[in-house]
Parts: sequence; C-alpha cells; structure tokens
Amino acid sequence: AILALFVNKEHLRSMSVWQVILITVICVCIGLLLKAYNPPFAAVFSLFCVVLLMLLYSESIQKVTEYLSALSHSASLDGYMPYIIRSTGVCILGSVGVEFCKESGHTAMATVLSGICKLSIILMCLPLIQEIADVALSYI
Repeated sequence: AILALFVNKEHLRSMSVWQVILITVICVCIGLLLKAYNPPFAAVFSLFCVVLLMLLYSESIQKVTEYLSALSHSASLDGYMPYIIRSTGVCILGSVGVEFCKESGHTAMATVLSGICKLSIILMCLPLIQEIADVALSYI
C-alpha cells in the first residue's frame, strides 16, 4: 500500500506534508530495524531515504525558489537573491550532512562539516557584505 504512493507521478507532485511525514516515520522505523541487524546497511538506507525525500519535495522547493525570485524582482532585490538562495541551500544540505555524520558516530567530522558550511556561507556573502560596508561608509 505504501509503494502505491510512488506509482502515480501526478500523486507525487501533490504530496502533502503529512504524506512526507508518514514516509519519514516509515523510513525511520525500517532504519531502526536495519540498525539492529546490519548497521552499515542502515546508514546507507538512511542516506537513501534522505535523498528520496528531498527528491519528492524538490518541486515544492522549486516553487518557493521561483516565488522568492519573483518577489525579489518586484522589490528590486535581484542582486541579493542568489546569496539568499545559495546560503539557504548550504544550510539545508549542510544540516543533513551534519546529522548524517552524527548518526553514523562521526561527531568530529560533523563538527568540521558544520564549520565548513558556516565558512562557505560567509565566503558566498562577501560581495554582499562589501556592498553593505560601502553603503555604510558613504554615509560617514
């Protein structure tokens, strides 16, 4: 019955958050059972579930991105939106990576990945920071 959710492509496009939560809970339960019998396979299964859920919700993410782009265009913020979108993407993917590392028992790697993601966001936003500094200095 659960696999029937994946058969109809139109049904996938209209997935509600409750269906995503249900699939997530099912994946967690299966992952817990696998962890008891085969921990390495449980980690791979967990990663597979994360990728599956991201793919299932990718159309919603695309709609949000399109809406934010239209909003930024109407508010004359076109130059800033790429920074916001890229930073948000790094936050989301970095968070998934950090949690996966922690779940796998690699806390040191999770800490390093978290720091790298934060540094990456700062590096991506340096042009924006420079522009804010230039505006602030123009008023002095």
